[in-house]
Amino acid sequence: MAPSTFRRSIRKMSSAFRSFKPLTMTSDNNSDAIIVLCVMHVQYLSAKLTRFSLNTLFVGKNFIELPRVASTNNFASELLVSKVPDGTVVFAVDQTAGKGQQGNTWHTQPGQNLTFSIIFYPEAFDARKVFVMNKMFSCAIFDFLESVIPEQELHIKWPNDLLVNRKKVAGMLIENHLSGGYVHTTVAGFGLNVNQLAFPVETYGPATSLAKATGKTFELRPLLEKLLGKIESRYLMMRAGKMEHLERDYLRQLFGYQEKIQMEIEGEEKEVVIVGVDPAGRLAVQEGFKMNYYGIKEVKFCL
Repeated sequence: MAPSTFRRSIRKMSSAFRSFKPLTMTSDNNSDAIIVLCVMHVQYLSAKLTRFSLNTLFVGKNFIELPRVASTNNFASELLVSKVPDGTVVFAVDQTAGKGQQGNTWHTQPGQNLTFSIIFYPEAFDARKVFVMNKMFSCAIFDFLESVIPEQELHIKWPNDLLVNRKKVAGMLIENHLSGGYVHTTVAGFGLNVNQLAFPVETYGPATSLAKATGKTFELRPLLEKLLGKIESRYLMMRAGKMEHLERDYLRQLFGYQEKIQMEIEGEEKEVVIVGVDPAGRLAVQEGFKMNYYGIKEVKFCL
């Protein structure tokens, strides 16, 4: 690559970094230039790391904070080419186009909530068991909520939401990179409503926040530190193969598990009982004397 072309790539990426906009990598971007950009991220944030101590082994030790970005998941995915450290966190004060499940958008008010992504390298995790990650991360957020607002009614809602008093308080989007039937890289995005008080019903449905549920205002940094610790703890449990423990906790916290609830199925509201989730992530639902399995967006909870 000619020196002049390399310098133009650096100037282009430096400009994108200063404006805190996700950079779309194209075929004319040299890999060396991409690595330099990632080093710039770490150098920019090294001073902030000294003010944000974490009691974790690896999650968040490499911490990238962005004042504004479209999607932390997209930004984190762009860093994968440089093989950033396991547990790297990309945190946004203002996320303008957060990604939700099945193309949905996660709307959030700047500086009021926790919006971040974590990069993991799960070391050839069997792709056939990939929904275990949903269960693991769901349990981690539940653990966090239980430690912060134990007096509230808390549930995991299949497939990827957390409820406080039967209203959505958190969601996640897990994007896995597969090769040869195994997961080699995971970008897990999280959104937790903390101090926001108003939500667009057409986007969220019934929604709440920690502040709305409790009447209190919360400091974001201590919450983030605690949440990262809970995520790391559950992740290490999964990596240690403690699947039975994870499955038990997940089902115990799952909304509608072994209880009669109302669900909309094929446009009709029915009384059903959730009996579990199969390895592919489909919801197992007892309808009368019949057992059916449903994928994402095939059923709707009537909360």
